[in-house]
Amino acid sequence: MISIEQGNASLAKDMSILLQTELTNPDSLEELRHVLDNYPSFVAFDEKRVLKGLLYTWATGRDVLHIHGLHVRKDLRNEEIGSLLLDKTEVTARNLGYRTITLTNSMHYQGVDKRSAVPFYKKHGYRVIHETFNFPPTYIMLKEL
Repeated sequence: MISIEQGNASLAKDMSILLQTELTNPDSLEELRHVLDNYPSFVAFDEKRVLKGLLYTWATGRDVLHIHGLHVRKDLRNEEIGSLLLDKTEVTARNLGYRTITLTNSMHYQGVDKRSAVPFYKKHGYRVIHETFNFPPTYIMLKEL
């Protein structure tokens, strides 16, 4: 059983460990603390309170929320944890008055498995609004709430 909870700065160290394990370029602990203290973020725990995934954001405008990172442990991908985190973020964003969610998806940030998350986000109603043709390709995506 997975539970989705509000993230906060006290979880930054645990989140940073997950990021370092899963990504080649993790965010700094200080940056995570700032983001968690100031913008909507959510974490996924199992019944033993083991961190399984996280999603954190920042505001890029009065009514635009940007997903800074959505990370699920590699061994748990395709278990709907990312969908649960994304759904909770969208509901919260809408309730806080955000009208749009954006994100940047790059193969550079996909870690060891190097799979694009574009199909995942498209399944959830996001659309590509800009694509770079450099290597690795980068996609800017948007969803109106």
